[in-house]
Amino acid sequence: MALPKNYLVDATLERLGTSFLDLYNSKIGDDVREFLAVIFFEELIEPETGRQRNLKELRSLYYRDKFKRTKKNWHSALIKSINKTSKNPKELMAEVKFIREGIEKGFIDLANNYHVTDIKDLIADRLSEVDKWVNDDTKLLSDYKYIKDKTKNQIKNTLKIDSIITVTSLVIEEFGGDFNRIVKEVNDLFSELPLPGKTGRTKFMDFHEDLAVENSVTAEIYEDGNLSIRTLLGKTLIEEKNSIALTPMDYEIFNFILSRRDYEFVEKQKIYVDIGDIVKNMYSSRGVKEYKRIRERLEKLKHLSFDIKADDGKKYIFDLFDHITYLDEAETKAEIKINEFMHQRYIDNQVTKIYSDKIQNFQLELSENIVFILQKERFAKNSLLDDSIDRKKGIAYPLAFFTRRLRLPTRKKDALTKVENSLHELVDNHVTIKSFRRVNDVFHIEFLPITEHEAEDLIDAKHQKVLFLET
Repeated sequence: MALPKNYLVDATLERLGTSFLDLYNSKIGDDVREFLAVIFFEELIEPETGRQRNLKELRSLYYRDKFKRTKKNWHSALIKSINKTSKNPKELMAEVKFIREGIEKGFIDLANNYHVTDIKDLIADRLSEVDKWVNDDTKLLSDYKYIKDKTKNQIKNTLKIDSIITVTSLVIEEFGGDFNRIVKEVNDLFSELPLPGKTGRTKFMDFHEDLAVENSVTAEIYEDGNLSIRTLLGKTLIEEKNSIALTPMDYEIFNFILSRRDYEFVEKQKIYVDIGDIVKNMYSSRGVKEYKRIRERLEKLKHLSFDIKADDGKKYIFDLFDHITYLDEAETKAEIKINEFMHQRYIDNQVTKIYSDKIQNFQLELSENIVFILQKERFAKNSLLDDSIDRKKGIAYPLAFFTRRLRLPTRKKDALTKVENSLHELVDNHVTIKSFRRVNDVFHIEFLPITEHEAEDLIDAKHQKVLFLET
């Protein structure tokens, strides 16, 4: 998945604060966003593979060899400067020279202005202040007392080190050190169709051999008007099981695996995953039992196929995975080859994305499904430069729009309640939609505007004919 540049820049600048930005603007002066973006691409991504570097190792390297070492070197140089004679003193001794001249000319009173009785006390106070800075890891290099006396190159390097320390800390603390968890994406085919297990557990118990598809059995046939979804499972999967279930976690695992795609995926349809990463993303504990469950779910996904006849008459028959090959004896690392049909959909960017922190507080199971459906609509409707659309009045979506994409209760009243409750949750979390109102069985939805930064992170460049709106 592409690096969410704007999210990282925005979040990093927020953590760095105004003093960082003021220093950058006064001493460097170029576009700070471009400065950070270039650093992130150069330092955080492996150029050969397109994969992210190990952020814990990178942060440790910067902390030890650049951050702490620079602090100690500057502190040591400051102490040495006290006993040096210079016509053009820097930093502390430049301040001392200025104060002495001020005392001689009568515009500085040491006691009143600096709360000390002599210059030696002032020097001792300044060294103590810098010593505290050295030993306080919450203080950045750019917080150094005399940072503005450094050269432009020194300041630029300082800002780079601070940025790397800050962005790696942010991603480690908020997203487990994984860039792919900043943005969540779902294949549009999954969000557009009422697939089994998407909104809740779907249990298959009645299997029928399928003569049309070799080595497969039909687990379920779902029909709604012109739409038909036939779910197929491999014969070997059901030989020792009376029932098999699909759940939202199975789709989560698939989405997680696809978030790991890199150059190998583009060229060879292959994705390399660490089973431990999947376990960590799905479970609160990481024991033998959890590893076994993930392998079982991967086996199920490998044997899962769909035969779909859509409303528009198009027919899709596809698997999810072509094969799964474990690369070590303990089966902790795997090579997964994605089916050609699914591979092409990702190559064509037929996915919808959202910042994961926008949806992490959802309580209703249906809300995450609905948010991807409406996020896709939000991007599509904002890309239409159509003056006939009054976005403030909202765009009408009948209940049928949702029932063609989700398996909702058959009782109309219950289905309306479920959709309405989820829409309230979206509004409360300020994600995708700004407001809505229901008139009978039609929802009139006003979407949140799309900012340019959001579009750059979440919409592929070739699909970015977006009407940008200010928030």
